[in-house]
Amino acid sequence: MKKKILIILFSILLLGSLFAEGLDKYGSAMKNQIPNAYTVIKEAAEAKWPGNYTMIVFEINQQSKAVVSVMDTIIAFIKTTNGKTITVIESKEFNVFKTAISKWSYPEMLRFNMSILDNWIYGGDIIPVYAMYTNWVMVEFDYLNQIKASNSY
Repeated sequence: MKKKILIILFSILLLGSLFAEGLDKYGSAMKNQIPNAYTVIKEAAEAKWPGNYTMIVFEINQQSKAVVSVMDTIIAFIKTTNGKTITVIESKEFNVFKTAISKWSYPEMLRFNMSILDNWIYGGDIIPVYAMYTNWVMVEFDYLNQIKASNSY
């Protein structure tokens, strides 16, 4: 079963990379609207796929889409709390998000990422959150699965 899943994932990855010509709408938006976040994502992609430009573009697009998705979800949730910080930091949603960020941060950047997150939630700027050194694809996957599981019982 695991072998089939890996083969399917590899096939999707391969097909996606074969047809990737450049940045998609998420990668382009990140590059143009939040250049600091784009730089972090791009440098991580270059380190992960040295010299494989097709995979670098694919990684940038995937990470950009994931960061937009998960941040849109968190921002929508925060709006439901009317911006009450205490409500947000005590919520299941925020704690699952923070745990996912902690779990998928680049190890040497964990403390830095947590300080950015804490600064934002206590009234700081949201833009640095987008530029945290983390694997956004895994943050999104972990966050969505944990929330789904927590709502299933």
